[in-house]
Amino acid sequence: MIDEISVLQNSETWQLAMLSYGKFVVSCMWTFAIKVGPDDTIDHLKSCLVAKGYTQFFGLVPSLKC
Repeated sequence: MIDEISVLQNSETWQLAMLSYGKFVVSCMWTFAIKVGPDDTIDHLKSCLVAKGYTQFFGLVPSLKC
């Protein structure tokens, strides 16, 4: 997770902002996966930060909350 967050910060794909009055927050969650090699050994571990888009409201631009 630390690696994923540092990549997001370094690529400047998001920024921390104050929540405006009357706005709603879209929450997020971490997903984890274990990648297995052809010989059934653990190749590497993956993590991904995913926004819960189903909590959005049409016409509102939400902030992201983890």
